[in-house]
Amino acid sequence: MNKAESWLQKTLEYRFADSALLTRALTHRSAAGTNNERLEFLGDAVLDFVISEAVFELRPDASEGDLSKLRSSLVKDTSLAELASDLGLGEHLILGSGERKSGGHRRESILADALEAIFGAVYLDSGFDAACEVIERVFEERLQSLPDAADLRDPKTRLQEWLQGRGMALPEYDLVSVTGKAHAQRFAVSCTVSELSHATDGNSTTRRKAEQQAARRMLAFIQEKGTGLYGLVNNAGVGGGGPVAEIILDRVVEGDERRLAEGEDVLGDLQPDAIGTTIAMVHLDDANNDTVEPAGRADEPDHVA
Repeated sequence: MNKAESWLQKTLEYRFADSALLTRALTHRSAAGTNNERLEFLGDAVLDFVISEAVFELRPDASEGDLSKLRSSLVKDTSLAELASDLGLGEHLILGSGERKSGGHRRESILADALEAIFGAVYLDSGFDAACEVIERVFEERLQSLPDAADLRDPKTRLQEWLQGRGMALPEYDLVSVTGKAHAQRFAVSCTVSELSHATDGNSTTRRKAEQQAARRMLAFIQEKGTGLYGLVNNAGVGGGGPVAEIILDRVVEGDERRLAEGEDVLGDLQPDAIGTTIAMVHLDDANNDTVEPAGRADEPDHVA
């Protein structure tokens, strides 16, 4: 038994009857001989079916669209590459000298393709049931912690929807710098939401990834500042007693003034048919002791004559 076979048996609890299939599954097209592209094609199809069935069973009430999102989140290249890396697959790849020198054993697309090729090789070696067992073993943790479909939207989309839902301006993404050589560039960007008077940064290997990171940090900022007051609109010196943030909650259901006053997350529960408008002043005298003073309905007089 060679090193690759021993690794596979230890990590995936599978032993090939035809070890040549494993060798082919690990061989990138940059290397001499038969490569793994055909096995990757086959493994991709087997993987899609197994994961489709898994999410179908795990989410009995999910729509077709949500099931597709869940499956996509599990079988996309980034997810497969992460799984392959965790398994240590890169150490056993057979690469051409140029690809090996350039770090091909860490390249996302190569890792993802090789993992799918292994699934295809197992299918040819022992049939569908064996391939299904190996795939379920690899995806076990991710299937157990399957997120809600609504949480799968990328950070930029979620941030945009959150802002639009509250009538706020869209975030501005600016390229701050590009560093490194052409083959190893790093992009630094900023994400600014003017009505929150806050900016976050992102840094990654592509501008798109950097923007996603900055958007994710902006969402984290909103959540942190929310602390039950998820609708923080701006930090401005209004009135006395230090900085004050004015929160305008559109279409808040009857009775939510009490929930707001008690520090509950009202904005997160807004429904399209909710009624009324509440304006609240959040006094941030103490970061650890936020208080809320409901100002009443916008359409009600301050006093009765």
